[in-house]
Amino acid sequence: MLRSLGLRASATTRQIRRNPARATDWKQLAVSLTLVLSTANAAAGIVVDDQSVSFVGAGTGAQSSEINGTLPATTEGQSATYETAAAKLATLPVKGRAPKTGYSRDQFGQNWADADRNGCDTRNDVLRRDLTKLLYKPKTNGCVVASGTLADPYSGMKIEFERGPHSNRVQIDHVVALSDAWQKGAQQLGEKARENFANDPLNLIAVNGPTNQQKSDGDAATWLPPVREYRCQYVSRQVDVKAKYGLWVTQAEKNAIARVLEDCSGAIPAIKDVPKPIKSNGNTPDTAGLVEAGGTTGTSGASGASGAKDNKPKKDAEKPKKESGSGPKAPISKTECPGSAPIKGNQGSNGWIYHTPSSKSYSRTHPEQCFVTETDARDAGYRAPHN
Repeated sequence: MLRSLGLRASATTRQIRRNPARATDWKQLAVSLTLVLSTANAAAGIVVDDQSVSFVGAGTGAQSSEINGTLPATTEGQSATYETAAAKLATLPVKGRAPKTGYSRDQFGQNWADADRNGCDTRNDVLRRDLTKLLYKPKTNGCVVASGTLADPYSGMKIEFERGPHSNRVQIDHVVALSDAWQKGAQQLGEKARENFANDPLNLIAVNGPTNQQKSDGDAATWLPPVREYRCQYVSRQVDVKAKYGLWVTQAEKNAIARVLEDCSGAIPAIKDVPKPIKSNGNTPDTAGLVEAGGTTGTSGASGASGAKDNKPKKDAEKPKKESGSGPKAPISKTECPGSAPIKGNQGSNGWIYHTPSSKSYSRTHPEQCFVTETDARDAGYRAPHN
């Protein structure tokens, strides 16, 4: 189709050169070409306006308004049933994989941008959506996840996430890998559309890190989740993403997806929306300890809320404020803080002290508050022991 359009345009140009009188109004030529091109819109995925002719998607009807604006916190574009996903698969163009030339992560914009403008980066948005038993890093307005539990859909494993040197145990997977998208139509998308693709909740899921590494940038023809029960949801999500952004599939990829969907029926479990960040207020200060998912400042994930601590470091002679009925509460064990917040803080004979796991008195300390780092403990008014 595009080749025939090019030949038609060339023929028109040759006629004008032979008879300049026919070219008194160059705008007429532009309008004619626009009309010709617009007839091919549905077949070739071309959008024509009064400024330019731009390629959007790969002919699946992706609208620029849907993929170039501010991303919502919802997973727009998800199929309601597996039958819908199968029908959508039939509409995807089938082409060969394009060269990977020019691909880099930078082609998809800032790494974990705040694409939905909720004040939190995309990685933490997905962690807050997909993990349970959440604790947040203090002074982040409920954005940064300090710890939580993941029920990994790919491997079936239960994984305890803890921010720090082992954070990569839980990774955020692009259901349709960025490099796969690049080779199947994303090269023709605009910069904003590619950034949205990389941060779209529909295309993101928290998973087991090693399993995600095994997947790499494979498509459905080369990799499927080890948990067979999740494959229906996985491939239908790939179809939804590719349809939303106007990408194509290879024949092997389409066949692999179709084989999975043959055994799937009924409603597809809805993907949860990204939860709103927990904003601190007068009753739930985000200044000390860990902030629980319920919006209170936590100790070690125990049910009670701890009292507010002044955010500014204090002199040794001063004690953190403890209001009656709302002071720091000890963890259930009375002796241990969780691995996600190992620093123990308590009131001893020498004042308000914090203890690290290497401290001499750590095992004997009854914590009244737990902290992720020593800095957090100092900011809350505790000091290191003299040992």
